[in-house]
Amino acid sequence: LPDEESASAGSPNPARRRGRWPEPEYFTPELGEVSLGREGLARAAGIAEEWLDELAAHGLISGREPATGADLLVARAAAELLGFGIEPRHLRPVAASAARTAALVKAAKGGSSRSAGAQTAAAMVRLEAALLRAGLLDD
Repeated sequence: LPDEESASAGSPNPARRRGRWPEPEYFTPELGEVSLGREGLARAAGIAEEWLDELAAHGLISGREPATGADLLVARAAAELLGFGIEPRHLRPVAASAARTAALVKAAKGGSSRSAGAQTAAAMVRLEAALLRAGLLDD
């Protein structure tokens, strides 16, 4: 496969020239350095506290206090999906898939560096996004 820079060099779309999301740094532990109470998590995520119970009940967030950065990121994404009518109970298969993907990334990285694991995770997210896009465009 050609590298992104050479593949996008002739591309008229400037969005294709930007870096790929997510960057591997998104998957580093430093992201989890957040400590929020229940009310703070709800406010920071833009979600009602009742929905936090639903997210925890369906295994999407830890439900522990203090909440972590991972809880905040999941709650924010879930809040966005709520706006489209997708409730926490609908997200359980997504959480199960993410857990399987995390296990695969951990197994694949073996004794490799944290950086290799982050790069693998970022590549997996890009693959999942490409598969989702293909599924949505397949008519």
